[in-house]
Amino acid sequence: MSILSRLFTFKKSNVAQSDSVIIENSAIKNPLSLTILVDRTLSFDFNKLTRSLGKVDSSMKKVKFQSLPCGKGEAFNALASWNQHLIKVVGFDTACSAEVVKQSIEFAKDNQYLIETIKKHNSHIVISYHGYEEDPIKQYLILTQFANGFENFNMVALLNLKAHHVLPTHVSSALVESDQGIELLCGCLPLFFVGFEAIKVDIHTGICMRTYGASQLGLPDFASFAESFEEQDKYLNIFNNVLHYLNQTHVNIAAGDTIEDDQGKKMILREPSAEEGFLKDGSSVFVVQYPQE
Repeated sequence: MSILSRLFTFKKSNVAQSDSVIIENSAIKNPLSLTILVDRTLSFDFNKLTRSLGKVDSSMKKVKFQSLPCGKGEAFNALASWNQHLIKVVGFDTACSAEVVKQSIEFAKDNQYLIETIKKHNSHIVISYHGYEEDPIKQYLILTQFANGFENFNMVALLNLKAHHVLPTHVSSALVESDQGIELLCGCLPLFFVGFEAIKVDIHTGICMRTYGASQLGLPDFASFAESFEEQDKYLNIFNNVLHYLNQTHVNIAAGDTIEDDQGKKMILREPSAEEGFLKDGSSVFVVQYPQE
């Protein structure tokens, strides 16, 4: 059974934050974001929401909300801050774009009930990180924990649109409310923070394994062509290990560099060929392959 199937330094900021003024981190140019799907019209008591957040993680008992002017189509607009974290919360009394949702629910194609529930959602909330945690993986974790404060407010699913990924509410809740779940969520990036897909393509006899959304972590995406779907776990682990290594070391890689598979065998990175244009989505992507004998 595959990993995906089984799922069904604090650094003080030099920017002061007071009780009355919440200051966004101007160093963040492309904030990470997640989308919460809700099956009712948005209406929140922020005191109740704060209590709900505190049950997810005790540090969020200190969350303070600052309302902002609403833009066109927005039901509410606010900043939530605690410790060194700051999250922008924007709610819409409309369903999320059907085309955007479609990309994410491809990962849930075996769960028809979830797909139908998602399609019937009425509203959505976009949360984005503007605080002072430097590690993007930890930023994603903080966003996921914050999102689950909405579990008792008719939240039906959590989307990572850049990764083309979705988590049902009960799954995301189980992950962020236990140490083991947090370790799994942060340790296995393709679980939610980075997308992973295995698809049949016409130009190759095998199966294309690829990631999505690693650029949000400041990393390249990876792809490879395997012999069968049975190799999903192998390539998921290879990609996950490389992504963690790059995130921790900040090493820059390029076509022609080598990595190792799960057995220590050498693999070479290359640019996608002209026929592999379907791999290109505007972000950096490398194809991983074994050396030609």
